[in-house]
This record gives sequence, structure tokens and C-alpha cells, in this order.
Amino acid sequence: MDTEVFSRKKHLSQSLPIAPSRKLKITILTVGSRGDLQPYCALAIGLKRAGHEVTIATHKNFELFVRKFDLKFAPIAGNMEEFLQSKQGQRLIAGEKLKKEEGDKLLLQQLESAWSACVGADTVQESVR
Repeated sequence: MDTEVFSRKKHLSQSLPIAPSRKLKITILTVGSRGDLQPYCALAIGLKRAGHEVTIATHKNFELFVRKFDLKFAPIAGNMEEFLQSKQGQRLIAGEKLKKEEGDKLLLQQLESAWSACVGADTVQESVR
């Protein structure tokens, strides 16, 4: 066998995933659109295949999307799709800053539900835009 080919094969085999030394309970927290969520589902699938317990914490309207990949789901308050279609959401998309009181109630609900989703996790990956 050619030494270069053998060397490449050896290098590739060293980069293959190995079983984790311990199973982690991981929560991936993401709010936003389905486009924000989708890459984290791919990450969660890989982590689950590697032997970890993974929960995706996101908006309730994405529950079926998350569960179709046989992933655990935890709800985060609010429906980002509905919000972005609202007058407030349209103003935000246009670059206008929302008044503090307009976002406080939903933000508080999201923080509380995010906290609940993360309790007991060994590690948390968050993506909030």
C-alpha cells in the first residue's frame, strides 16, 4: 500500500468520533425563525448519535419540527413567526427600536421558560439573535 494513502487513512480514522467518556445532558436554546432553529437540530442529531441526551428549547410552534427528528423538546414562550408578522415585529424588521415596555412582558416570559428548559442540563448552547 502506498505510504501516502496509508497515512491519509490513518489520519481519517483518528478523526472519527469516539464514544463520550460520560453522557451529557445538553440543552440547545434557540429563539427566532425556523432558519435559526434548523442548524441546531442538525447539531443535536449529531450529539445524540454520539451518545448524549439532547433537548432543543425553542418556540412551541416548532415542536413538531423538532420531534420529527426524535429529539426532546422544551417550549420557549412566544411565537416568533406571529411576532414578526405583527405591527411590532414589522417595525423591528424595519430597524425601529421597540419601546422597553413593548418587549418586557414577552422577554420575561421567554427568560422564565428558557430557565426552566435549562434546569438540570450539564451544558447549555444558546443562540439568541
